Amino acid sequence: MDSKPTSISAASANSIPTHIRLTNLIACIDIFCFNRQTPPTPRAGHAGVSIDEKWFLAGGGDNKNGASETLVMDMHKLVISVLTNVKGRHPLASEGLSVSSAFIDDDHFLVAFGGYNGKYNNEVL
Repeated sequence: MDSKPTSISAASANSIPTHIRLTNLIACIDIFCFNRQTPPTPRAGHAGVSIDEKWFLAGGGDNKNGASETLVMDMHKLVISVLTNVKGRHPLASEGLSVSSAFIDDDHFLVAFGGYNGKYNNEVL
């Protein structure tokens, strides 16, 4: 995977010109604070879901290996941490999987399905 950033021009909703650089960084900027951490493993083909103030990112990869970490970002604190780490060709480390949330007996669960990591997966995780 090429680690050089790609630049594209865009316009915001109020037509103020902006410039976007696509890299492997997750950066959150607001008027009051800027918090930047060591970036997670670069990945494409990942899936994400937001539950309350948490953003969960699962799967993805670089066309050679799947991203083994499932990440969670506290959107209030803007802090990213590793929720779980899988080994080898686990279905959770697949590119193109889908992820959703389920609320069962007062608990939230992440539900992942599909993806490709050398073979097509049809497991529900």
